[in-house]
Amino acid sequence: MVAGDEDTRTYAGIEALNPAMAWEPKTLIHVVNVTTDGRAVKGYGTVRYGDTNQTPGTGWGEPFVAWTETMHGFLRQGVARHRLLAMAALTQVVFGRQLHSHTLFETYGEYPWLKLVSQGLAEHCTGADGKDQYRML
Repeated sequence: MVAGDEDTRTYAGIEALNPAMAWEPKTLIHVVNVTTDGRAVKGYGTVRYGDTNQTPGTGWGEPFVAWTETMHGFLRQGVARHRLLAMAALTQVVFGRQLHSHTLFETYGEYPWLKLVSQGLAEHCTGADGKDQYRML
């Protein structure tokens, strides 16, 4: 367990991939939020780092959120924010670098980042593809 509060526990695992596979990232950090009793998954996400192909829409060499999702019954409860903060802390500890958002946002994917910006925990920047991106401070 990497983080927790009265309602949520956050667990993480690190997956190191074969660096000879140039089409894959070298390292993934998987994060999952569950209820304190462990009966329900609230959400999950993945950080990618070590891309050698500089995929457009990514952090272009920086650790970035490749995927994050909050389950329907837990939306608008701060679960995504909690998960992004855990991902950022892990990214800093494991890679010594700041976490970046992806530049391809789903319908509600940008909202937690905007909240983090308003709280002074992240900042807006422009991705290498010219699209909106965010970076944890």
